[in-house]
Formats: sequence, C-alpha cells, structure tokens
Amino acid sequence: MQKIYHLLTVLFLFTAAVSTSSAQLAVWPEPSDTNFIFSLSGPGITVENPVRNCHPDASGFFDASAASLDLMSGAIMTSGIIWDAPGPNASGSTSSVNSYPGDPDLDALPGILSVSYDACVIEFDMRVSSDTLKLDYIFGSEEYLEFAGSAFNDAFAFFLSGPGISGTVNIALVPGTSDPVSINSINSFTNPAFYVDNGDGFSLPYSADSTYVQFDGLTVRLTARHEVMPDSTYHMKLVVADVSDFIFDSGVFFATGALGSLRLGDSFVADGGGSALREGCGLGTMTFSRDPITADTLWLDLAYEGTADLDDFVDLPERVGILPGQSEADLMLETLLDSELEGTENLIIHLYNPQSGYIYRTFEIPVEDALEVDYSFTTAIELEAEFTASVPTGSSVTWFFGDGSSEEGTFVQHLYTLPGLYEVCMYAVDPDGCEWSTCKMVEITGSTGLGSPDQSLLSLYPNPATTTVYLGDEWSSAPVQVQVVDALGRTVLQDQLNQPVMDISELSPGVYFVIARQGDRYSRDRLLVE
Repeated sequence: MQKIYHLLTVLFLFTAAVSTSSAQLAVWPEPSDTNFIFSLSGPGITVENPVRNCHPDASGFFDASAASLDLMSGAIMTSGIIWDAPGPNASGSTSSVNSYPGDPDLDALPGILSVSYDACVIEFDMRVSSDTLKLDYIFGSEEYLEFAGSAFNDAFAFFLSGPGISGTVNIALVPGTSDPVSINSINSFTNPAFYVDNGDGFSLPYSADSTYVQFDGLTVRLTARHEVMPDSTYHMKLVVADVSDFIFDSGVFFATGALGSLRLGDSFVADGGGSALREGCGLGTMTFSRDPITADTLWLDLAYEGTADLDDFVDLPERVGILPGQSEADLMLETLLDSELEGTENLIIHLYNPQSGYIYRTFEIPVEDALEVDYSFTTAIELEAEFTASVPTGSSVTWFFGDGSSEEGTFVQHLYTLPGLYEVCMYAVDPDGCEWSTCKMVEITGSTGLGSPDQSLLSLYPNPATTTVYLGDEWSSAPVQVQVVDALGRTVLQDQLNQPVMDISELSPGVYFVIARQGDRYSRDRLLVE
C-alpha cells in the first residue's frame, strides 16, 4: 500500500512554517501541483493532466480543527497568499500583491464589473463515474463588507466543459439562481442566508480571538453541482481573483476529497445490532453504498490506524469494490480475543485517493474488551446453592450445575441430591449477541443420612450402559439397597439387590446418580444411560 497522507499529519511536518498559535487556522504549502490537485478528488473521480498557475504562496493546505470554519481541513487557493488567512481578524484590508494577471473567463462572468488581477488558476481533466458532479467549498474575502455592491467585486468560478455541455459553464452559483458567487451576490443584504459575518478587522471578538480567520466575511458551506454523463471525461478550471485592484484579498476553501460524482453512504453494525466491536465476538459489518448505481466497479482504498492494535483484527483489506450494477459492498471486521483489559479503544478507517494518498473520509469504530462475566455463589444451606451472575444488563444467562441439570436466570437456586465437588458453568449472551462463559468448582456440603461414603462399594460397568449395569466386586452376603436419582433429584428406581447386577432397561437415556447402601457403608457414582 502506498503511503497515506492525513492532512493533520502533514501539518505536523510543517510546524516550523506555520503560525505557532495552537488555536487558529493553520496553513502550509504543497509544492507539487499533482498532489495539490489530486487531493480535491473524492469518490467517483479520476483526475488527469493537472496544471496549477498560481503564485507559489497563493495555494496550499489548511487545517481548521482549531478555527471557526465549517470545514475541518483541505485545500485553499487565494488571490493573495495563504499565510494571510489565519486569524485573528485584526485587519480589514489584508493584502498581498502577487503581480499575477487576471483571468479572462472570470472577467466575462455576468455581474463582474471590472477586470481581475492576481488570479490563482488550477485546471485538470477528470473522469466521472456518475451522473452528477459536485464540489463543496467556502468563499471568503477582505472586500466584505465595506465594498459589497461596488466594482471591487472579488470573485471566483468553477468552469466546467465536456460531453453534454454547450461551451463552458460556471457551476459556482448562488443556490437557486444563475448568479455567480461573488462579493456582490452574497453579503449581509443580498442573499444574507448564505453569508457569515466575520467582523470588520477592528471589532471584538473577531479582532482578538485567533480562532476566527482573517477574512471579514465568508459564505456558508456551499455545494457547486452539475449534471454530467457517467463514464465520461470533463475539464474543470477553478479560479479566484481580485477584481478592479490588487488589494483586499479573497480565498476559497475546499474540503479534501470535496470533488465527487457519487453520493457515498456508509453504515456500521456489529453482530446483534451493536454499535461497537467486541474482542473475540462475532463480526462487524461496515457497508459502503453509492448512489446512483453505475456500470463500473467503484474501488474504495482503505487505510487503518487507531488505539486498537491492528494485529488484533483478522484480514483488514486494503480496498473494497462496489461491483458493476451493485449499490453496496461490505467490509467485514473481526477481532481476536486477547487476555488484556484495555478499556474502549478505536479502529479508525480512512478512505483515501490513491492518486495523491490524501484522505477524504474517516470513520471511527469503538472496540471494547471481551465481556467480563463472573458469578458468585453461597452454599450455606445443606445440599443447596445460590448462584448470582455478574453480566451486562439485558444479558441472558444459562447455568449448568455439574449434576446434569441446568436452569436460566441471572439469580438461581439449586438443590443437589448428593454432596460433592461440582463444576458449575455459566453461559451468558449479552445484548449485542456475544457469547461468553465461565466455570468454577463448587463444593456442596450436607448429609445424605447414609453414613460414611465408601467408593469401593460401587464400580459401575459398563458406563454408559443400556439395559443392565454391573455394580462392582466389593459385595458381602448382606443385601445392598440401591437408589437411582435423575438429574432433577427425583428417585426413579429403588431396589434391594442380592447380586451386583441392576436392571436399567426402564430408564430413559440421560444422566443419573446411583447410590448404594450396605449397613453403614454407602457409595455413589454417576451413570450415563444410552
């Protein structure tokens, strides 16, 4: 598997170059045009022929996990430099003049009142696998709010061309309209529902709180979309620029993998309907779905990390494919049982673009320790024991008492026929369907009234038996009283024998206890009747 890049990991590698504040937008450059542009592509997109024409510091990556922005991390392109984007918003006119030309396609858009400058342009071809192309983004600018409605109408566009499209269209539009997104089309008085006030560069809290970005105004998170023909190749041009002058910069934020042509769904369920994997217990199923269904295989490339030990999982695959004509594919997750109690850990699953190695979607699945089951018991009453299970609420419990009998319940009482040492096993099934067991040796005390035991009196043979059983050799001329008790403690056969042979032909198959008494001697043994 090729190396996987999480933007937060890449950020760590550039700590010397980014702001030292721990609570603000962080930015860093990506010198490779290929890696930068490929990082945009998500499910259903294959990028080819990438070209970036921007000032070296006008585009790069960002991490907004500590900033007030409705995108966690991704790519940024600006009409200035990326280093100006982090907050606080302590200036209303942040500018960097790159002396780059504008873009004629942007100048020709309706509503753009002047020529553009300092354009940052990226272009590429892309193969789409579905019928709709989408791109999530946020636009921000220092032109807000004082120059809204003027000729300083900084703008950007996502130009799309290809099969089924006449010429070139801009898909970065104000929702519900054909107007391009710009300073003049989204602000506090025009389409205010899509506008986010970020201060004027002087007012609190924006000017002192570093979690705010530098731009005076932003759009909400918007989605550009357009119908396309599946399994076709299109050309995309993304551009942002100053308009009318070189100053008061603007920028566009994109989430990693924000460019997609599929609606990719996901769900996870563990055996029994649970939401967490449990060590040594069944399977968990991660289901990936696509909409619409297409005639090609959608390969999802996977990478794993987390606090759980990856060696505790069975066969974590590197990719999952949704086959032609299918809507779903399952990733089966199975954990192994270990002897350590680690508490709840997690398995993190990343979907990443194999072209760039950048992650575009992440899932976290809890991994819990094996179910801790135990039981306590008391034997204060002769020949009787009480058993109490310690299991998760809602578990079903079955007891096997070691004398051939069983019972269900978290608290049970059991009356034994004979004293002795019994292996008592408790089996529990928790609400998630996981099965666990524990066994203990339990000593049952009490008196049968038969005197001192003498095991030499009984030596059952054959055992198992069917019609008759030989009781042993240690018989005197005195008769022997024989009692046969079933697993529920009921006497099913009682006789006085002068010979060491007993007829058991009337007994049903099962486990029995044979008690023999001769004077003050007695003996007991277990008999299996077939």
